[in-house]
Amino acid sequence: MAFSWFLMREEAHLAPGFIGAETERRLLWCQSNSEIRQRGLSTAAIDATPLTVFARNFCLQSKFAQKEALAMTVGAVQFLAITISALALVPSGAHFAALPNKIALPQSEYFTVQTIYYGWAILGLLWPAALIMNALLAVVVRSQKCPFWLAVAAALCFALMFAIFFLWTLPANQATNDWTTAPENWETFRRQWEYSHAANTIIVFVALCFTTLSALSWRETGSP
Repeated sequence: MAFSWFLMREEAHLAPGFIGAETERRLLWCQSNSEIRQRGLSTAAIDATPLTVFARNFCLQSKFAQKEALAMTVGAVQFLAITISALALVPSGAHFAALPNKIALPQSEYFTVQTIYYGWAILGLLWPAALIMNALLAVVVRSQKCPFWLAVAAALCFALMFAIFFLWTLPANQATNDWTTAPENWETFRRQWEYSHAANTIIVFVALCFTTLSALSWRETGSP
């Protein structure tokens, strides 16, 4: 009631003609609940005035708008995180699916097959994008423990993918000049390249599961 009283008093000060004469008289004469009781005025009557009802409705609408904006923001981030994580699985899954047919190929045939991946480097942008979106998802759902930690786990999975790529996949590409020259131990680099991609396929799939579970476990009652 004190908050409503403050709003009424400020509104009367700014626009005294907006409220009724009876309410103005009460606002001028009644400065506290004790004065209200002394003058025989009902606090319920004050709280039921049109201005007080308007103030309460405005506060409720404002809270509803904030809640709705939060839900829309979280929903958008969840959608982007899931979509980009799923897209990141596509190139990794292609490498994983081709592994059984490629791993035993002779050198000349294997190097020929590797040329089909020229231009695929641009797809690597999906990895940092997925990492960023899952980190952002963790931020917007941080008020709820389960969705937060699932999103963090997804982001960590993509960070682990980068570690595997720079420790095993990239050195194999560099040693073979992107599979255009064959060093003596090229088979070692082939296994290193193929199995690192296979490991990353599994990791990105797990990350996608974490992202999806984070979205499913979030509730609209949360706040950032």
